[in-house]
Amino acid sequence: MGMSLLCSEGFVDECGVGDYSDLIFISLRRHEISHTGEKPYKCRLCGMCFHYSRALKRHHYRIHSAEKPYQCNKCGKAFCSYSYLRNHQKILEERPYECKQCCGSFCTLSRLENHYRTHDREKTYKCSECDKSLYTSKSLERHQSVHATEKAYECKECGKCFYGLYQLKNHYRTHVRERPYTCNDCGKCFIHLQHLRTHQ
Repeated sequence: MGMSLLCSEGFVDECGVGDYSDLIFISLRRHEISHTGEKPYKCRLCGMCFHYSRALKRHHYRIHSAEKPYQCNKCGKAFCSYSYLRNHQKILEERPYECKQCCGSFCTLSRLENHYRTHDREKTYKCSECDKSLYTSKSLERHQSVHATEKAYECKECGKCFYGLYQLKNHYRTHVRERPYTCNDCGKCFIHLQHLRTHQ
């Protein structure tokens, strides 16, 4: 059911998709953007696009501002605001073990050591059902069990089928261009949480 609003100039705007009560005129535009996925605000320096002007301003300040007075005393990385520094420090506290090759971070030393093995070896175990390659025979066995079950979840957009609802939801984000995971350091957005973690 759509929602109609009378703005201060006297004309009516309407959202044809959602029911959203107690809107003010400015909020209606923001609300409509939430349905369309439109990103009308483009950074003139790097080309990244944003839903809202305030997000573009925040991006410009965080990424393109030369002034970054808040420096991490552990790694030397600098930030434009104290809140971004604190967020960075919190990540370092929760995941203090950092990979020197790819900047991945881990909560325990044993997980970091396991991670280092991925840099040292090739993915030699290849799945016969798909093109996926894995590091161990055990992980290949676990992966191949996925092929044994029926793909019950079908994407209505492209017809591709998935074993679980979680995989279907992740896949659907590629159609709607939804990127819910944002890097607090640079503003880059990701479809999958794992891609954000790898980026950080």
